[in-house]
Amino acid sequence: MKNLKIKITASLLALTASFSLAQTANASQGQEMVTFGDSFTANGGAPGKRSSASPFKPFIPIHPCFNDKRNWAHQTAGNFRYSLADYSCNGTSYQIDAYVNDAIRTGNIGPNTKEVVFMYGGLQPDTHIDSLANATLPNIPKASNYRGLLRFDFDKIRRVAPKARITMVNYLPMTVNDTLCAFNDGTRVVPISFPGATTAEAEFNREIGRAAQALGANFINLYDQAKTHDTCQPDPAQRWTVAMKTRTAPSVMPMHPTDVGHDGMAGIITRELQRH
Repeated sequence: MKNLKIKITASLLALTASFSLAQTANASQGQEMVTFGDSFTANGGAPGKRSSASPFKPFIPIHPCFNDKRNWAHQTAGNFRYSLADYSCNGTSYQIDAYVNDAIRTGNIGPNTKEVVFMYGGLQPDTHIDSLANATLPNIPKASNYRGLLRFDFDKIRRVAPKARITMVNYLPMTVNDTLCAFNDGTRVVPISFPGATTAEAEFNREIGRAAQALGANFINLYDQAKTHDTCQPDPAQRWTVAMKTRTAPSVMPMHPTDVGHDGMAGIITRELQRH
């Protein structure tokens, strides 16, 4: 009887160990979708149960990353019914490389990964340098730190996830006709004119598309498809960005997408990923 109990216990332990190993093996194969971006993606600071911790765990948790379960990344993964590792984080700039390295090291990017999506560059100074340089002197090859960093990271991703598609997405419009609506609650609007602002915004977003082409990545032109959804849009249900927070078009942060803006971004990104 004692021997029987020992055998049963040993069998259960072996089964548990096998199950744990299988889970580890499956996890190391990669999440189906992995996303990277700054606060336009993360929407960190979302209230209550909407808040979600990033899979990135720094050795010294001085600046932990949180994102929003309602952000476009979570919604898009949900639309595809894909597992997700959302590495987006408020303030992301050059540290994007650390997030990519972590995703590879922890197995979140692996052979089973299907989509890797970047909305990145808004807080990366080199993107704006490239935008100005290529607008001033188009069609002339130039060195680019922005493209160099992304090429370095894309190459690492392609080595461990050869079947994954890498997509770059640009940003939502904030201005229209060189005007930012600093406050807009549907009844009171405070427009502020910034000469050249819309041209600069458009050129910056075009630069992300040019970089995607140069790097052999898929590109989703969110900016052009989201025109009319800027801060001056009179309909709060269609106002995807705000300068100041309002009750009529709720947002987690000022100068960021609204909640319906994340819904809209998810719709466009989902459709474009399905199309290509």
